Amino acid sequence: LLVEQLETVASVATEMGFRIDMVGQPVFSVAINRLTSYETSRTFPLAGIAALVILLLLLRSWRATVVVLMGGAFTLLLTLAIVQLLGWKLNLITTSLPLVLFVLSIANGIHIASRFQRNLIDVPDRQDAMRKTQRDLATSCALSSLTTALGFLSLLVANLDGIVQMGIYMSLGIVLS
Repeated sequence: LLVEQLETVASVATEMGFRIDMVGQPVFSVAINRLTSYETSRTFPLAGIAALVILLLLLRSWRATVVVLMGGAFTLLLTLAIVQLLGWKLNLITTSLPLVLFVLSIANGIHIASRFQRNLIDVPDRQDAMRKTQRDLATSCALSSLTTALGFLSLLVANLDGIVQMGIYMSLGIVLS
């Protein structure tokens, strides 16, 4: 807010012909946050398109692809909503959270969709095939998510607040996925 107000005042002086250069930690932080937000807004759609193409090739089904992507999107939105509701902020490091969390959160969905498709060959009833898929993968998917979340929680010992926050946010998101 302070930097935005300074920029407003500086723009008036610039219009009058003065040259204004702002420096310092608050200005640097705002500039980095703007840059990373811009870069995230450019790379996230590219990652989404790449995920869509790869999932379509892998799963060979629009329905399965949409289900997996919706699971990732739901995880991402829920995690960011919780971060917002708790009053936490994204910073230079955690601005990469949406991209990383989205990619990691679709992993279990890929395993489940793929196994379900294979189970449908042996078990033609869709509900029975899903029950078999759940029995086959519940433990391994849960353990995979748990170990990934614990890996991100190991960032709690870092000296940088941004790294610690990234560990908390990512662990939360992985558990939610």
